[in-house]
Amino acid sequence: MEERSRALFDFLQLSYQRGLMDDFLALGDLLDPNVDTIDMLESFDDAVVAMDLEPLAAMCRDQLQPMLQSLTNAEAINALRAVLQISRPYLAKFIQEGGQKNPFQNVQTLAALIPHLFVLLKHLAPVAKPYVQPFVRLFVEDSGNLLGRALNGMSDAILKSHAEDPELVGRIFTSLFKTLDTKQFGEAMEILVGGLLDQRPEVVRWTLDTILTHTMKRNAHS
Repeated sequence: MEERSRALFDFLQLSYQRGLMDDFLALGDLLDPNVDTIDMLESFDDAVVAMDLEPLAAMCRDQLQPMLQSLTNAEAINALRAVLQISRPYLAKFIQEGGQKNPFQNVQTLAALIPHLFVLLKHLAPVAKPYVQPFVRLFVEDSGNLLGRALNGMSDAILKSHAEDPELVGRIFTSLFKTLDTKQFGEAMEILVGGLLDQRPEVVRWTLDTILTHTMKRNAHS
């Protein structure tokens, strides 16, 4: 069997054995029952005929095949199935509402998805590495310029807004503190900061040590 066919066959076979295929096919129930399937398939067929298949073949060979091979194991298939099962009720609501809302805005849904997404990421990481590395390298090497431009843009916007309306910033903070429940906000921040410090993150210790050392040096030279 050709390598590409073998990769697809192995993935589909394991998906069937682990129940992923049943969950995937069940997504068809979310579609509008009034949709004419024949018309939809004919439109798809017309689109394929008019398509340049060479880029698609290259993508299947260079990207899809390695991805399927990476995901062809019980752990990855189980994670994919869990993602489908968790997402299904929200996808149904998303489709019913015409895509007006984010189906994953529910915090509990995201929390349930994250462990399974990490499993998939673990298996896909080796395949994605050649594609991700150039973007990461470009971002890291140019991060100073990007940050500088962002700060310049923000500063320019503040200066222009202030020139047009010198009272704008004052009104914003007046409205903020008039609306903000400072007691509730203070308690929430205390919980967050306490939770962070309970973990004893190295960056906090390093920052405090650096500030203390710098202060002692300045005092010693004064």
